Parts: sequence; structure tokens; C-alpha cells
Amino acid sequence: MKTIQTIIITISAALLLTLAGCQEPKGYLELKEPMKPESEMTPGKEWNITDVEGYGEE
Repeated sequence: MKTIQTIIITISAALLLTLAGCQEPKGYLELKEPMKPESEMTPGKEWNITDVEGYGEE
């Protein structure tokens, strides 16, 4: 019986904390800014196997 009570209390607390973080609905959707095209994005690092620490050390 004690295990079941602990599980119920844990689930209830998790749900309460989750719902406490919700905001009041505004009645409309807020749209996010659209993603930039790939041509406008900054280039990322091009990785290769020699960038890994300790590669080639024996």
C-alpha cells in the first residue's frame, strides 16, 4: 500500500509542477520567425577524423 501511495503522490506532484509552468492562453497562436534559407546561414565547422583529441597518438 505504501508503494502505491508514493507513486500516486509522485505522479500528482509532477503533473502539478508541469501545469504550474503553463501560461494563460492568449486566444491566438504566436508564429515563430521562419527559418533562414541555407544560403543566408553562417557556415558550420567541417569536421574530420583528425580533429578528435588523441587521434594518431600511440
